[in-house]
Amino acid sequence: LQQLVKQPRSAWSLSVQPTQLALQHLGLAAGVSQVAANSPVEDRALIANVSAVAAGATGAATPAGFAATQNQQELLAQRIFPEAAATGAAAAAGTSSDTPPPGAAVVQSVQLAIRSKEGNLQRPCCLVAIVDGHGGPEVAEYVHAELPRFVAAELAATGDPGDLEMMEKALSRAFCRLVGACCIALLFTEKGVVVANSGDCMAVLQRKGRSSRKNEEGPEVVELNVQHNANSPEERRRLQQLHPLEDDVVICKREWQEPRKPQNKFHFLLNSLGLLGSETQRSACYVKGRLQPTRVFGDFSLKDEKYWQELQRGRRRRSPGSSSTATNAAAPTRTSSEKAPQEVFSFPYVVVEPQTKSFPRLGNEEFVVVGTDGVWDFLTPREAAAIVRSSLEASGSLMNGMGSSEAAQQAADAVVHEVLRRAAEEAGTSVEAILSAPPKQRRRLYDDTTAAIILMNTTALEKAPQQEILARL
Repeated sequence: LQQLVKQPRSAWSLSVQPTQLALQHLGLAAGVSQVAANSPVEDRALIANVSAVAAGATGAATPAGFAATQNQQELLAQRIFPEAAATGAAAAAGTSSDTPPPGAAVVQSVQLAIRSKEGNLQRPCCLVAIVDGHGGPEVAEYVHAELPRFVAAELAATGDPGDLEMMEKALSRAFCRLVGACCIALLFTEKGVVVANSGDCMAVLQRKGRSSRKNEEGPEVVELNVQHNANSPEERRRLQQLHPLEDDVVICKREWQEPRKPQNKFHFLLNSLGLLGSETQRSACYVKGRLQPTRVFGDFSLKDEKYWQELQRGRRRRSPGSSSTATNAAAPTRTSSEKAPQEVFSFPYVVVEPQTKSFPRLGNEEFVVVGTDGVWDFLTPREAAAIVRSSLEASGSLMNGMGSSEAAQQAADAVVHEVLRRAAEEAGTSVEAILSAPPKQRRRLYDDTTAAIILMNTTALEKAPQQEILARL
């Protein structure tokens, strides 16, 4: 752990060949960077080939991989992930290797058959996912290990990787087959990208050209998902509507008044007269005083009535200075002789079902930034995109179209370093000081932070045939 927190750590690679071939075929390059706050770190990251076998092919859910020699796989690992070549070669050969430390942001390859009976390369699908655990790394580790397998199985059942709507449903079903962690997953195909999110991770896409939005300068930056967090007014309203008898369904520790923002011409008139007034803002909000994310894996105490007693343990109670956000809450009534008479329970409070969306690849996509909430605690989407673009410009990747894993890795490191710099600045100290602080003190300054950068439309590698890629070895 001490080695891990000295500086952001590049991803360990495990069995990289099938995933790298799929990434290259899709014109993608990827890098992951991570820095720990908790001990052990609770974030996980994965990049996996989950290509579905064509209709009629067998072995859709069984490991297979490409017919490449161990030497070829080791050489590819050395070229793309020099620091982890030995680990990659051992895993690719099916032999045992040292398990990466608990904080590893692991690039994981699921070696699924992606050839038809005739042996032709099928259209690949690459899964990129960031998992943000809480209360320990166990659920995040489980999601990290099992999600690619479930996604691959659902895609094999779907059959057509060109149908984005069907792939949305497949990705959603894969989420629901798993059971505290937040997760955002992006499924890249030749035709488009499918996004599924449960929790407060976020992905941001930057496209080429100038933004068409009013009062917005620079390239077009698109948020690919909505964060599911009790700090969101929309999520608080949704929970209040679902649990109208519970005035403590969301408890906020901080609230303050801010001038109301004009929304229309009448508002601007009232504002000019000083009559628009103010509105209450809230933060540090928790579902039932327990959890900030509103959609998560695990956290059964907020999902199942069987665990209502567990919900009472370690729960934040409403203090005189805190606030519930429920409106027109009714007085509590007894619902069961087993439950405390002053409490009302109406499970579930959080769910795992993700929100999904898809968008076609138009050819003007530059990159995607995927991050846990540790990134977004300090950076806005446009700031994160600007950091990545600056890093890519410095490496020349945007000018020559030669996007590479190395360039993506450097950009991911730049995002994490900027988070650390801002955390240190906010604390009035240095980056070195916060990284060397004990875990509990470090966690008060910043959260576990994981960033993945996916470069899109990398012309040097786009749609390269498998034989050509292997020939380069």
